[in-house]
Amino acid sequence: MVLAPFERFVDESASLHEEISLAGPDFLFGADYEVCMRMGTSLRWGGWSLPEPVSLAIHPPQPAGTLQLEDLRLADGATFFKLTWPAFDTHPLCNLIEYRIRMQRVSRFKYMSRLSAEIAARSEESLAAQEKSYVVGTIRVRVPQKDGLARGFGDAYKDTEREALEFVHSIAADPECGYRFFVDAKHERYREVDGHQETPS
Repeated sequence: MVLAPFERFVDESASLHEEISLAGPDFLFGADYEVCMRMGTSLRWGGWSLPEPVSLAIHPPQPAGTLQLEDLRLADGATFFKLTWPAFDTHPLCNLIEYRIRMQRVSRFKYMSRLSAEIAARSEESLAAQEKSYVVGTIRVRVPQKDGLARGFGDAYKDTEREALEFVHSIAADPECGYRFFVDAKHERYREVDGHQETPS
């Protein structure tokens, strides 16, 4: 792909500076590119320079602290769960991320260790389902940005207070069950948490 040429009047001692917008449809986030340039006169073009790599790969957000879990006891004795965690560190090209909250529920039967072989076999499918985690909520959060060049990974909160995020799982807990919660995040442009697939705009 050849970009449109631009004109600058220079002498032999001048340095050249030109900003190019790395945006769609010519450039896609998540892709790697090589950039070459050449100079010319009104009569002819010179040769191309050696290629320089330019990466628009966007790494997934990373946790910046510990997930805190708090039991919320209601007046009627029911229990909700409140999750709190610090905003994730993000790639400098990331401006909006989506947090995903997953839950794993494990039943704690009183006489689990004494189940007969027949009942254990009958319960095999339901017990196996407890190994799975299920999405119970999502939160979309805008990442603080400033004018100028992109910052390094995790520098979005360098000059501002890191946001604390909260999620309340407002379905009453079963006293016979144990609960585990997981929080991960993805850049809004990607379908998958690992950041490999770009979502069409």
